[in-house]
Amino acid sequence: MLTGFASYSLIVILGFIILIIFIKGFNALSLDMIIKTPKGGYYYGGEGGVLNAIVGSLYIAFGATFIAILIGMPAALYINVHLICYKRTQNTIRYLLDALWGIPSIV
Repeated sequence: MLTGFASYSLIVILGFIILIIFIKGFNALSLDMIIKTPKGGYYYGGEGGVLNAIVGSLYIAFGATFIAILIGMPAALYINVHLICYKRTQNTIRYLLDALWGIPSIV
């Protein structure tokens, strides 16, 4: 019962925080803010948008996905096709990969 009360309390508090942020920030949200790049004096109180941040995030996401596919696909094929005769090696590699995936990235 106490756990449920704590959970509901945290959800309500988080909901109020999100609501306040949405209400206060809704006036600043516009299409121009999203599709325009920042002007020269942006950091000194000038106006501008967040297009550079959006495009940069997409570049990093697609680049990381591309590199992961380039490394992951050959590794998966090697483990599942060529190491099929060597079960002990295959299981060792899978165990090490499971341990590696269990470590959270610090990014």
